[in-house]
Amino acid sequence: MSQNKDDEEIKIVLIGESGVGKTNLINTSVGLDFNIQENSTVNSSFVIKEYYINDKKYIANLWDTAGQEAYKGITQLFFRGAEIILLVYDICVPESFESLNEWYELSESTINNEHIYGVIGNKNDLYLDSKVDEGKAKEFAEAKNALFKLASAKDNPSDFIDFVEELIIKYKNIKKTQRRQSIKITKNNNIKSNQEKKKCCN
Repeated sequence: MSQNKDDEEIKIVLIGESGVGKTNLINTSVGLDFNIQENSTVNSSFVIKEYYINDKKYIANLWDTAGQEAYKGITQLFFRGAEIILLVYDICVPESFESLNEWYELSESTINNEHIYGVIGNKNDLYLDSKVDEGKAKEFAEAKNALFKLASAKDNPSDFIDFVEELIIKYKNIKKTQRRQSIKITKNNNIKSNQEKKKCCN
């Protein structure tokens, strides 16, 4: 892969429980076959995908991470330096969605640089069997000031490809000094709202 000084690298990390399809999302986006018997990731690795946006080349380093509890400490090491974090859940497994807040807090306790979030409900090819309310997933994403997308690594890899491009554009359009604050807006507003409620009730 040729790279010149005007190209920009962006570190993108996919996090979430084991079995949600993070590996397949990444692999199919770069033209690899969908693996119906996807093995659990036990280490972190990355692949490179190039994006051309407004005549500029972005080199997306897509990091796949382990989702098992036993590997969370190691996985956490790979969060550092991430500029875009994708919280991934399986739409047919409610527990994988319920765990997203824990993954969010884990990443927030690790990443010190400016970053933004995206939320992906994977396995949308099984939409009729979905056990996670899409409205709740959207509310969760909104609370984290994150973009939301339903995707299918199996049937439509372009869902993920286009979503990553959308996130890159969002990240670049936010002023550098505001990127980290951007994920805190809703959370801070909720704290302020609760404080105001206490004042009015005391």
